[in-house]
Amino acid sequence: MADLTLGDILRVTAKMHFTAGSAVQNVYNLQFAQSSDPSQEAVADDIGEYLENAYSEVQGRMTNQLIFDEYTVIDVDLDLDVGTSGWPSLTTGGDVGDPLPAQLAGLVKFKTNFGKHQGRKYLGVFTETDNSGGYPTVGLQTDLADFGTAVAGLFYGSSGNGYIYKVYDQVTELGLDVSLIVVPGIWGSQRRRRFGVGI
Repeated sequence: MADLTLGDILRVTAKMHFTAGSAVQNVYNLQFAQSSDPSQEAVADDIGEYLENAYSEVQGRMTNQLIFDEYTVIDVDLDLDVGTSGWPSLTTGGDVGDPLPAQLAGLVKFKTNFGKHQGRKYLGVFTETDNSGGYPTVGLQTDLADFGTAVAGLFYGSSGNGYIYKVYDQVTELGLDVSLIVVPGIWGSQRRRRFGVGI
C-alpha cells in the first residue's frame, strides 16, 4: 500500500445519522503537515483521533438520537482512498433531552484572507436545552468556538504525524489558511451540499 506524501491534502468525511432518518456529515480538508509514519493505517487512525478531539467539544450537547457512524479519508493529491473507519470511541450524542428540528444547526465559519473563501461546518442535532428564545445558548456558542479551535489548530496524532485544517479551493486546488473562526449567534440551517461550497 502506498504511503502518503508530505503536503498532501486529505479529504475527510465525518458521517453520522439522526435516528429520524437524516444523514449528518461534514467534510474536512487537512494538509499532511508533518510526517513521522506516512502509512495509510497510521494516517487513518490519526484522523479518527483528530475528529474525536474536535467533536468531543460538542458531543455532550448533541441528542442521543444522533449516531456516529464512520469516517472516510481520501488523499486528493494522490487520488488515493486511504480508507473508511468507525469512530474510535464516540457512538451517540450525550444529551437525552428533546432534539431540535434536524435542519437547525450550530454554525462555525472558518474565514481566510481571500475574499469569499471560507469553510463552514453545520453541527447538530442539538436539543431544546441549547435553544434560548430562538437562539443558541451562550454555552453552546462557547463549545462551538472550542470545536472550531480544535478543528483549525495543528493536530498531532499518536503516530507523531501532524495535520492542519485548510479551506480547500476546488478551482485552484489550493488549501487556504484559516485566519479567523466565527460563531454566529443565530442558528444555521443545514442544507444539501453543493460542489465547492461549505468545505
